Amino acid sequence: MGTRDMSGAPVEMPKGTASVAGTVNSGEGHPMRRASVRVTASSGGGRTTMTDDQGNFEVRDLPAGEF
Repeated sequence: MGTRDMSGAPVEMPKGTASVAGTVNSGEGHPMRRASVRVTASSGGGRTTMTDDQGNFEVRDLPAGEF
């Protein structure tokens, strides 16, 4: 779950209190399990997670900002 800058060095996002959650479905409406979801901040950095068996995901502890 790491983010890297242009040189390849790890970049840590500050922790916050916001979260992003949702469900990933196929074009036919079926839940997509083990889909990779990336939340990227407009200021740089981001976090990646995987969906569960029902296609649900949640990324917690995001700092204030635009994603």
